[in-house]
Amino acid sequence: MMNEFKNVPAVEKAIKILKYYTTTTTPYIGVTEIANALSMSKGTVYSILNTMANYDFIIKSRISGNYALGPGIKEISNAYEHHDILIECFRSIVNQYRNIIPETMMCTFLECELVHVLASVPPRDTYLAVNIPAGAILSPVNTSAGKVLLSRFDDSSVDRMYDLHAPSLPSIKIPDKEEYLRSVRFVRRHGYCFDEREYGEGVYGIACPLRNSSGNLIAAINISVPHSRLTTDLKNKYVQALLKISNETRIPY
Repeated sequence: MMNEFKNVPAVEKAIKILKYYTTTTTPYIGVTEIANALSMSKGTVYSILNTMANYDFIIKSRISGNYALGPGIKEISNAYEHHDILIECFRSIVNQYRNIIPETMMCTFLECELVHVLASVPPRDTYLAVNIPAGAILSPVNTSAGKVLLSRFDDSSVDRMYDLHAPSLPSIKIPDKEEYLRSVRFVRRHGYCFDEREYGEGVYGIACPLRNSSGNLIAAINISVPHSRLTTDLKNKYVQALLKISNETRIPY
């Protein structure tokens, strides 16, 4: 069902052109063919194709002058597939460990130096619930996931990241730089992060890395628990569960 918003004509035409490539087995198509097939002017098709060529979504043959899909399409496809695989793995983890970890669970990744929540499952008990929806963007400075995701970088890069993000957050809600660096180093040594000031609120955060089949850290899985609910025994139970997840899970890409 279409949403209530009116389509942007130029974007709609660009999408129709891209979709047209899925209807033919010919990789390189001329402007006239596309224009006739989609009832667009040749000038419009030419302009859209060359604009998309500037971003590698389209490439132009130097011999025929016709146009084909470019490597930018593959990059978008790969990004979607990777995220899709991550979400599937996260759902499998949640299904397996939900009885052990009935708290808010999230899968996050680092992009443009920010923590992005790819998937999120709310706690079973809505009392004192911590709900961070999928699509939320968080600072790497005051989140356990951020410290885990940054643990793959060297200290100088972590130091720079802190200087980039700390000024935009109230100092009362974030650790000082030395404490922050110690937390990231702890992750490298012990394989998990325990954050007493998750989001700068009355929340504990526990996070572990998720790695791909080559052993590279690509995401984090983390849980959020209100201060009033986390006992020492429960903390140890959650840490051990996340370490087990981290050690046994490999994302297949």
